[in-house]
Amino acid sequence: RGLGESEGISADANPFHLANDLASSVSFVSGLNQVDPNQVFTIGLCAGSTGTIYESFKDKRIKALGLIVPTVNGSEMVNGTNTFVRGVIYLAQGLFIVLKFFGWHIKMKPGIPPEDKIPNDDKPINRGLREVASYYLEGKVGYHPRWENAMSSTSLAGIAKMHPFNYSDEFDD
Repeated sequence: RGLGESEGISADANPFHLANDLASSVSFVSGLNQVDPNQVFTIGLCAGSTGTIYESFKDKRIKALGLIVPTVNGSEMVNGTNTFVRGVIYLAQGLFIVLKFFGWHIKMKPGIPPEDKIPNDDKPINRGLREVASYYLEGKVGYHPRWENAMSSTSLAGIAKMHPFNYSDEFDD
């Protein structure tokens, strides 16, 4: 969604949107002659892993799941912050939902701050940002020229709500 030549809003990391995209992809590939629909698996990368985990537990057509540098707790965005900060985040989410209703879309840039601007402490949000910055920013191994360092306003609500470990008991042993 929104990457490369794909349609959709770029920088949309809402895990519920990504899960919906994955369900559509599974439907498409399962219908191809060269694909055995009983052997479909998926791989989630970084923020895409949250939507992949969510869809994989729901969609019994997906037989296996692989994760690469997964973002495993989207709720880190608000957990560990004080009540005022959480309130501001939730207020911003509500504002973005209203703006989206009227057809407006906001991109927040930069999505990932420069490494030297991220506090070097042990807070989960800062640890996560340091890891992401050390992988995705320009000059790093995960950088791609079509990647945009931004987060879509449509991402916030889903990211704050998603916690894939809530679904871990849904998987087979």
